[in-house]
This record gives sequence, structure tokens and C-alpha cells, in this order.
Amino acid sequence: MRIAGLACWFLLEAWQVTAALADSKVAKSLADDPSFKKPEYADNIAQDPRCENAPDWHAFRLELLEASPEDAGALSLSFMFDYLLANATMMDGLDAASSRCFMGVITALYSIAFQKLTDRTVDGAAFFFKTLDQYLASLHPMKVDQAAAYGAWWPITDGLVASLRRAILRESANSTKGTAIRASSGKVPGNAFQVVPEDLVEGIPLSQSAKVFVYEVDDYAPLQKLAAGPSFCRENQRG
Repeated sequence: MRIAGLACWFLLEAWQVTAALADSKVAKSLADDPSFKKPEYADNIAQDPRCENAPDWHAFRLELLEASPEDAGALSLSFMFDYLLANATMMDGLDAASSRCFMGVITALYSIAFQKLTDRTVDGAAFFFKTLDQYLASLHPMKVDQAAAYGAWWPITDGLVASLRRAILRESANSTKGTAIRASSGKVPGNAFQVVPEDLVEGIPLSQSAKVFVYEVDDYAPLQKLAAGPSFCRENQRG
């Protein structure tokens, strides 16, 4: 009887462990992975891309549509820092605002980066563009175009974003000073690629060690499709 009772106890314990493992396996799925969590701004993009439920952002959108690209940057800076971020850190303020008007946030960041580059402030352009990239990273480029009505509702498209990215990188190339594109602290050139033509590769200057054929994406429609979206050239993929 004692042996039989012990055997029953072991069987009961084994069943409980097996049941617990089965429950844990059933409970876990891709939906439990934070990487697959639905972004808070997803509903806003789908249901209210013009931000008509956020009167302040809706008014801002109408002003942007009337402004030139150069003036849109100054307008966005004023709206973001004098109103939106008055009592919050930049990222906290933007994260909160993105759930109310995601398209407004990315358009403002794009407009500011564009203005900074126009003013030849490459560091500033890179800083705001890097922030913009963080919001666009998990979004299909076609979603941006659709939510902006291809520029009719918001003055932004994936093509404009991609063109600005390349312009900032061109201005950054060969720079030897620190830049917001990638922190330098004096140890490496402060450009997006972390190299300059004079750098030696096995005793040979980089400019003489390889041939690189560069095609301007804006000039070739097939390349524009291949280069769509921030995932094509993220900040941590350069260099």
C-alpha cells in the first residue's frame, strides 16, 4: 500500500508539472512579445489621419498646408517647443502626442529637419531626422503616403523623407567634426560613415583602395522603390 501510495503521489506530481508546462506554452505566443505589440498610435493613423479629433493638431495641419517648406520648419518648431513640449521632455511629449496625432508628429519633425538642412545646420537636421526615423521605423512606407493622402492632407510622403535622409548623409560625408548623426567625442570622424578619404586601409588611403559607384536614387524610379522606408538605411546601418 505504501509503495502504491508513493507511486500515486509521483504520478500526481508529474501530472501537475506537465499541466503547468502545457499552460505556460499555451499562454505564450507572438502576441506576448513586446516587439509585436500594437503601437498606441496605430488606431490614430487608421481612424483619424487628419487629426480632426485633436483640434490643436488639426489647426496646425491647416497652417502647414498653407506654409512653404521653409516656413513649415519655423512653424513646427514654434508649435512643438512653445506649446507641445512646454512642460515635458522632448521624447515624453512626442510619445504622448503621437497617440493623438501621429501624422502631425512625424510631419513636424520632418519639417524641422528640412529647415535645419536648408540653413546648413547639419547637426540639427540630423538630430531631428534621427528622432523622425525612430517613429517611422516600424511603419510600412505606404502607410505614411496613405495617411498623408500623398501630400494632400499632410505635407509629407515617404519619398520626401527618403530624399531628405540622403541629403543629410551627403552633407555629413567627409565631415571631421562632431555631429548629432553619430556621437564622436573626438575618437572618430563625426560623420554618418565614421570614415574620411584619408583613412588608411592596409597602408593605402581609403580613397584609393576601392571604387564605389554611386547612383542618385532620385533619378531612378526603380531605385526609389527599393530604397523606400527607413528600414532600407537605418542610422545603425551606416558606415
